[in-house]
Amino acid sequence: MPSAAGLTIPVVWSEECLRHEPGGEVWLGVRERGTELPERAEAILAALRTAGAAVVPAVAHDDEVLRAVHDDALIEHLRTVWAEWEARGYVSGHGRDRVLPYVFPTAGMLAGLPLRSPAATHARVGRFCYDTMTLVGPGSREAIRAAADAAQTAADLVAVGARAAYALCRPPGHHAGPGAYGGWCYLNNAAVAAEALRRTGAQRVAISTSTRTTATARRRFSTTAPTSTTAACTSIPALAGSRIMPATQPSGAAAQAREPTATCRWPREPATPDGWPHSTCYAPRPGAAASTRPSFRSGSTPPRPIRRARCR
Repeated sequence: MPSAAGLTIPVVWSEECLRHEPGGEVWLGVRERGTELPERAEAILAALRTAGAAVVPAVAHDDEVLRAVHDDALIEHLRTVWAEWEARGYVSGHGRDRVLPYVFPTAGMLAGLPLRSPAATHARVGRFCYDTMTLVGPGSREAIRAAADAAQTAADLVAVGARAAYALCRPPGHHAGPGAYGGWCYLNNAAVAAEALRRTGAQRVAISTSTRTTATARRRFSTTAPTSTTAACTSIPALAGSRIMPATQPSGAAAQAREPTATCRWPREPATPDGWPHSTCYAPRPGAAASTRPSFRSGSTPPRPIRRARCR
């Protein structure tokens, strides 16, 4: 761990981010404790403080940048859906203590009919949420907005001279698209930061991200990767020509010389052909000889060990 003087990057944080208590997640029809919990952010924040980072409070922003990235309907849905859920008796009358989709307006369901917004709240949720893992509760609205404010505050710090800034955003945002949320993500914080930087004069913005994040960015950027942040960013005309690049990890011997450090808590699928659990979390093993572990899904040799977001 670096000394107190070793970590000079400012860390942007809001205590409001801890208000999001998803109350679990529904995976394959069963409600379980959940993965994206407040403890994750608290652990990261504690480590950063131990490393000597200066914590900067997130500053509240208006909706201008947010509305350049996301559809107005999604922003309004996230702002109001919990209050509407409570007012319509889903909690008091039906014991449904979190907002959860009931149906999804897929092409097969619509069968050529135009998409309409259902009058029933529980039916309308599926228009915006694309999975059953991403629940909304009583403090979610404040945390979701605080995470986006943290991202924009970090962009503001860089715009006025900081060489770098780290925004600790919870809930995360890389799976959120321009008009939909899921994968424990609600608003795309990376896309918000990118748009904020462009508005302060940055000519090009590079995003190193996951696949889904890049799709959201594509809506505002002309990009090279088909993912979720790409979709959110390419809808911003001013960001045309910017680049969103999928994050990469070491390949070859560096990636293959790894050993498991913790097994997935979801042991529902078979192991890889050589006996390694498909969802084992890997960490570098110093001095280990290179080896290959075939992919469970394809049987081919992956460029890096398989790792699932559900592992911890």
